Amino acid sequence: MGRKYRGNSGYPFKANFNPKPKKVFQFKVEKLLGSLYLTKPLLERMNIKAIIDSIVPARKENGQIVTTGQVSEVLVANRLHHPRPLRDIEEWAELCGIEELYNLKPENLNDDRLGRALEDLEQYFEEIETALALHVIKEFGLDLEEILWDTTSLYFEGEYDSSELIRFGYGEKSGLKQLKVALNVEKESGIPLRADVLNGNRTDVTIVVENLKKLRRALKKEELLFTGDNAMGTIPNCLLLNDQNIRFIAPSPASSLFEQAINSVDEEELDLLVFPDKDGTPKFKVTERGVFIGLPDRDTKEDLKEVKPFWARCLIIWSKSKSKLEKEKRAKYINDIKERLEDIALTKLNKRRYKDKEYAQNQVDKCFQGPKHYLRKVFGNPTVEDKQGQFELVYVLNKELLKRIEKKDGFYPVVTNVYDQNYTTKELFLRTRVFCKYFFLKVASYFSILLHLRFP
Repeated sequence: MGRKYRGNSGYPFKANFNPKPKKVFQFKVEKLLGSLYLTKPLLERMNIKAIIDSIVPARKENGQIVTTGQVSEVLVANRLHHPRPLRDIEEWAELCGIEELYNLKPENLNDDRLGRALEDLEQYFEEIETALALHVIKEFGLDLEEILWDTTSLYFEGEYDSSELIRFGYGEKSGLKQLKVALNVEKESGIPLRADVLNGNRTDVTIVVENLKKLRRALKKEELLFTGDNAMGTIPNCLLLNDQNIRFIAPSPASSLFEQAINSVDEEELDLLVFPDKDGTPKFKVTERGVFIGLPDRDTKEDLKEVKPFWARCLIIWSKSKSKLEKEKRAKYINDIKERLEDIALTKLNKRRYKDKEYAQNQVDKCFQGPKHYLRKVFGNPTVEDKQGQFELVYVLNKELLKRIEKKDGFYPVVTNVYDQNYTTKELFLRTRVFCKYFFLKVASYFSILLHLRFP
């Protein structure tokens, strides 16, 4: 063995070391393309890059190498392939072969370029959205017979004090800051056509008419049929939509307007149109009535003064699952109220703070707050009464009233101003079921992706 020497690097090598390799080395580079290979043709058909670049001015004078359309297409691909925070995208692009697929060098997708692209999308968002929707309609042959509409909320953690959109809102997570997204999709394909980003403290009922009018203008098509949830079906919205000649189908929240129609339906009539469950038992029963839609105080509401009432078609629907749920909820409510009233009557009344009649009555009233309010009459309007210097809690369960309420279990109205008899009762009902199917997964769309780009 020859003598060892140390080179400048400090590592030993042989005296007869030859820096020229005797063998040829081969290096294998792997790229994790995954679904990118399949989504690229879809994004090309959607023409995202060309549409955005036709709207957003180029910044070549600032040394722009990659256009906003190119950045947007890659970011949409990222959301579909491997969603991640909008930073260090170049690392993902290097790993997943973006240079090979899109002819874009990963280092050109740095955070600064992404930021400028997001600013461009914010500035031209409505133009881009409309152009993309019109192109997708033509490219994929959508007939736009019916549009499904609904809202969802995106929740945020942090301060966001300077944001005009992120606010404490309503719904299941009212204690969290949120923003609203109103989404319209084409019924047959589920492809989104428009998405409005709204203040988080807006209620759904205040969004409907404004959103649908914008969509109709953007698509340049008047004869659209909109299907929505019970936010669309409120009495004021029904009046406003009909006044704007916007056709709609929507369930309506509980209202005295529909009580008479629901009470007029008997079992024999309901059995004429039945949709069976898997076990053969009725899952839905459907019939139809005409209902006059109007508001007694319409003249006192500025936006409804000039709006005329109208006759609407009203589907009366009985749902097995809704009936079961309402029975279970009411049984729990009644049990909770009984336990609370008994606790007040037997262990608390005439003691400590419950020696004050007003305080005691207030605690009784709290038993019927929120969704339990309708059960106050069932319990005979419980009151704290003074009997010979001692307070007593007086109430009685009205079983006859309870039976009348139970008869309405599972019923709900669906309202429409579609009078074409080609839309039979059965056809209208099936359209409401399509709505439930699609909006179980509300924002599975490229518009949700663009919204993510807009609000990282």
